[in-house]
This record gives sequence, C-alpha cells and structure tokens, in this order.
Amino acid sequence: METKIEKLKEAQLPEAVATINEINRSDEVKRRYSISDFETLLASNDGFMDRFLVCHLQEKPVAYSWCRLLERKGQRWFSWQAVVPKNLRSQGIGSLFLERVLAKAKEERVDFVTTKALIGQHDATYFLKKRGFVAATNFWTLEHDAPIKSSPQLPEGFATRSYIPGTDTPLLADIYNRSFRGQFGFQPISSSSVRILHHHPHFDPEGVIFIIRGEAIVGFARAGCDPGEKVGWAATMGVDSAYRGRGLGHWLLLWIMNYLHDRGIERLEVTVEGEDEGALKLFLSEKFKVVEHNIAFKLQLNPDKL
Repeated sequence: METKIEKLKEAQLPEAVATINEINRSDEVKRRYSISDFETLLASNDGFMDRFLVCHLQEKPVAYSWCRLLERKGQRWFSWQAVVPKNLRSQGIGSLFLERVLAKAKEERVDFVTTKALIGQHDATYFLKKRGFVAATNFWTLEHDAPIKSSPQLPEGFATRSYIPGTDTPLLADIYNRSFRGQFGFQPISSSSVRILHHHPHFDPEGVIFIIRGEAIVGFARAGCDPGEKVGWAATMGVDSAYRGRGLGHWLLLWIMNYLHDRGIERLEVTVEGEDEGALKLFLSEKFKVVEHNIAFKLQLNPDKL
C-alpha cells in the first residue's frame, strides 16, 4: 500500500478531529478533542499547523501527528503526539512521523522532544525506547462520578473573589505561572494566552475563582464542562508555593465539584502530573478513581541543554 505523509490543511481539521477521537476511543484512551482545542493552538501563531501531519494510505487519511513548540529558561522543545490505529502499527507510520518530527526539530533548533505512552501500550513503549526516548515522569487521569455538593470552609485569613475577564486577565496568567513553575513540561502563559482561552466554547468566567490573602492572589481554580455530554473537568487548579499545605487546594477542589454539581454534570475528569504527589493524594481522598496512567518520555537532542 502506498503511504504518504503530508501537512494537514486547515480545511481538513474537522475530519481529522473526528478520526483522532475514533482512534482514541478504540484504544480506550480517555482524551477527546474538539476543533476548538486545535484552533486555540493555531491562534498561538507558533507554526503549529506546519507541524500537523496526516498519513494517507491509498489516498485515505488514517493517522495523525502534531507538535507544540514550548520554551522555558533558554530551552526549546516539542511536545509530540501521534495517533495511529492498532491495525496499522506495523506499517512503519510511526517511524515516518518521527523522521519528519526530528527533521523539523533540527530546523527549529529544538533541544528535546517529549511524548506520552499509555501504560499497557507495550508497542508504543517499545517503539519509543528503541529510538532513544527515556521515561521522564508519569501522568494520571482520574474520574469522579456525580460531583457531590458540599460547604467548604476556607482557612482563617483567606477569602475568595470572582474572576473579571479583561481586568483580571494578567492576574490569572500570573497566578498560573507562580503555581506551576518548575513542574515537568511547564510553559509560562501570558495575558494573550488567557484572552485566547476566553474564546474557547467551554470557557465560563463563572468557572474561575481566586483565593486571596489581603489583596494578593494566592490560589485559583478553573472548571469547565460540556453540558451536552454531562462531563466536566478540573481544567486547572493551583496554589502559590508559599501557601501550600494549608488546605487551599482541597477547598478549590470542593469548589469545582460544587460548580459542576450545579450544572448537572455527572462525571468529573482531572489529569495529575506524576511529581505532584500532593494533588494525587488529594483527588484520591475525595474518592476519585484512576482510569488512565501515562508515562511521559523524553528524547534529548541537544546534549548541551540537559
């Protein structure tokens, strides 16, 4: 069969998203994409579409690969994802994708490439290790059925306030960066990143809350939901490192569950990075169940940027 790798055209995006979700569903991968997920990446203007590839077999699109370019502390890297159907994984499609990714990495002077493999996907793990990728960290996807309404109490000295789009845009970017700086794959965001988020169909300003101490913002949470699918997610929640260990993360989680309960959501999803043991313990303490476990792999390309 003739195999052809091409750049995806923007007009092909709806068909690509539907096919990617179907492949993930057959693989029992929880992640589902919407067109707006990729439109947000397109809006970043970092050349994302130039790294979005489609594989055709006999003129039919069957597999996809894309990379986000991330930068921090003088390092540049690709966050790579490839989706190939099970019945085509011995056809060399992954190798063709990786070949193109590495050529692009050289062109864009990228220091390393990261990607994920689901625990139990032995073929993907074998593929990555054989090509020099090493395990870097873990990611867990957890679920909670029917979020329960509760009345959380903030620790003394703390208060909350709502998010005001526009006025609070730079403040949301700032508390996000202070909360996650230092974690694996952290990419600082800017006010423009938040403004792009405002256009996401599932963004709701009422789904954002700040925890404050005096005038300072010390924690935040953002919840999202798809009422049609009755599913919601703890999109982001974080606390400034100087204020951790005081129960603020627990309060934010209960706030998210209340928000989703009030909107009739029947299932809550969240993803936790492996080094964040405190967050994992928090979700498990509230009866979340682990439904997916991924390993993040890293391929170092520039030995001077270890």
